[in-house]
Amino acid sequence: MAKTPLSLPRLNRSLSARLLVLTIIFVLIGEVFIYVPSVARYRLVYLQERIESARIAALSVEAAPDGMVTEDLRNMLLLHSGVLQVSLKRNEQRMLILVSEMPHAIGATFLMAEETPLSLIRNAFNALSGGDERVIRVIGTAPADQDGTTVDILLDEGPLVAEMLDYSRRILELSLVLAAITAGLVFFSLHLLLVRPLRRMSDNLVSFRRAPEDAATVMARSRRRDEFGVAQSELRVMQQRVRAALRQKARLAAVGAAVSKINHDLRNMLATALLVSDRLALTDDAQTRKISAPLLGAIERAINLCSQTLSFARAEEPDAQRSKFSWRRWSTKSRSFCPPARPPPFPARPAPSNGVTMSPAISVCGRTAISSTAS
Repeated sequence: MAKTPLSLPRLNRSLSARLLVLTIIFVLIGEVFIYVPSVARYRLVYLQERIESARIAALSVEAAPDGMVTEDLRNMLLLHSGVLQVSLKRNEQRMLILVSEMPHAIGATFLMAEETPLSLIRNAFNALSGGDERVIRVIGTAPADQDGTTVDILLDEGPLVAEMLDYSRRILELSLVLAAITAGLVFFSLHLLLVRPLRRMSDNLVSFRRAPEDAATVMARSRRRDEFGVAQSELRVMQQRVRAALRQKARLAAVGAAVSKINHDLRNMLATALLVSDRLALTDDAQTRKISAPLLGAIERAINLCSQTLSFARAEEPDAQRSKFSWRRWSTKSRSFCPPARPPPFPARPAPSNGVTMSPAISVCGRTAISSTAS
């Protein structure tokens, strides 16, 4: 028998495609949870590096004679440190070390010692969404300073935003690559472990439905020991039992058809014998009529048996139909069979054989129900 191909859903509606899309979405969601604190950490490290560079520039100025440097050296120090102004606060005294020629309006001030994880994340996204045209003030300490010197710097936020955007782009590219690799691995793993066995079971179910008598449509024996292995083994047992029931039904149908044919032929022969018996019953010989009477009765009983057999073979019982009924109405009708209980004239005692106590009211109710049913 040719195997009928199974009509599977299209690729965009298949279980494999849904698993692939869900895996990519979940990986990207996980990357978002990684990106948010990482970009805040990147901004914190950038500002801390600017503070350390400004502290090194201030040390260069402090090491110069009379604490004075030329204008060209000042511009070089500010350029390489990436700041616009450097001042130090030591022993409650604030000293202006380096300053650019043009004054700048301060857009925001950040104290590194008071930053929290939530404020770092909020400030990072404010910087990404607020543009790169403002000048910010950052106050912090260099890690190598042990005397409590505080560094106060001014810097342009534009380079910081540009580096954060470049970092975000790299994170996005890496996330897409990781999502594709992870989704591919998860997809092929789930396809081998779940989708392919499920598709094989679906194909087998459809093939068995179309041709249950064919032994080739029975599920092959599975070597797996997991849930799919149990499902495939149970499916194989069920299909074998269904095939056995169908074979038994076919044999019974063949036997029934043969019995019907035999009964039909036997009925025809008995009808001929009945005609001959009627002739014998009408004869003038008393002895012959006496002998033919039991023969005539036996032939009539045989004809009735054949007729009843043929009628049973042709009968078809309708399928049972489920219907709802009122439990309250049924309980009301059942109580109507039982008269009100009367106290017994003598106390009920358990029977010596099995120790069961029967109330007189229950016995009266049972007799009433049986009599009503019989009537």
